[in-house]
Amino acid sequence: SFHIFSHRSFFNGNDQTLSCQDALKELRDIGVNHLDVDLVLEVKQIRKSSSTSKRLIVAHPMEYKQTSSYYSPCANTLFSDFFKLVSEAYGNDDFFISMEPKASWHQSDEEIEDSALAQPIEILSEVKQQLENVHLNRSLCAIIVDLKLIEPDSEERETLKAIQEQCQLYTGVRVSDPVPKIGHTDIWDEYDAIMPTIEFHPRHANRKEIDQSYPDELLSKSVFWVVDNRDDLILASEFSPMGIVSNRPKHIVSIIRDDSSWCTK
Repeated sequence: SFHIFSHRSFFNGNDQTLSCQDALKELRDIGVNHLDVDLVLEVKQIRKSSSTSKRLIVAHPMEYKQTSSYYSPCANTLFSDFFKLVSEAYGNDDFFISMEPKASWHQSDEEIEDSALAQPIEILSEVKQQLENVHLNRSLCAIIVDLKLIEPDSEERETLKAIQEQCQLYTGVRVSDPVPKIGHTDIWDEYDAIMPTIEFHPRHANRKEIDQSYPDELLSKSVFWVVDNRDDLILASEFSPMGIVSNRPKHIVSIIRDDSSWCTK
């Protein structure tokens, strides 16, 4: 089946009037029960102590640092509170959440100095703990991680394997990344789904000059982002993917509902 994911809990683009609770209910009412969110780990030193406090927060790094020009309805919500709101809106098992933990994956100086990017092992460990607390199962969630950024025998990989017992494994592919290739020892088989940018479509206006097309073998397990208008929806439909991610799910749903021919695309 085809799924529309709400990007960061957006219902209708840059609408600043909706609370997280209201946005989730609006999404539910139009039949959108797939949510794609970013996770930030807040680590703070406890005063007069060598210990730290940690809070897993639903937010893009720019939202967390208060440097964004616009904010999604659920921005800067504790993950535990976000999960309660999702459960209240959708029930206990009628939703799907894909979660991208933001971390200093490349260990560059810029990443390490960024207050919104935790060490990978720290945020993965906290995600594992939070998932154990809410008792999610693999049919309800996915974690978005690039396996190429994790050493095979590392503590990060072992923690990710534990998370995979509770959630599926997705990965994102940006237009700056190499086009996925199919090979004999193929890393793509390890993912339950792949999330490539719609810019990989050969007719997309922002398509970069690349020699290789997105492989047909991966289309049925691909969720393309970000699809916010009719033109990009047409391009996505030509791929016949698993789904799309949108900042404007209300608009996308209205396009599909207003034209019955979409059901055959």
